[in-house]
Amino acid sequence: MPDIAECLQVRTQNLRKELEWIKASRGADIQAVLERLRHVRSELAACGDLLRDPAFASGGAMAQRPASEYRDCLQRLQEALPILQSDLLAQQSKIRPQREHLEAASEWLHCSRTTLE
Repeated sequence: MPDIAECLQVRTQNLRKELEWIKASRGADIQAVLERLRHVRSELAACGDLLRDPAFASGGAMAQRPASEYRDCLQRLQEALPILQSDLLAQQSKIRPQREHLEAASEWLHCSRTTLE
């Protein structure tokens, strides 16, 4: 049992580090943010596996503290997600006009090539 509880604590620490980076990364490169979100998803999946382990469920008092820390981390993640969502939407609104311009230029180029042929 201590091994599973310790693993959960390590995973929760990893989640906290990712959350702190996400909170501090306002306006960061979208690829970096997406990579961090992949790490968060991976850690959440690993924590879920640990919590479903029958040995963890039978851990009693030893399991309470790591589980409580994990719940606290999930709460912080829930609070950070709307901030992250607004940042991503802001970046999307900046990218959309550029994409539309590139699509229009590509269409113009295609039409001009067809006309010249």
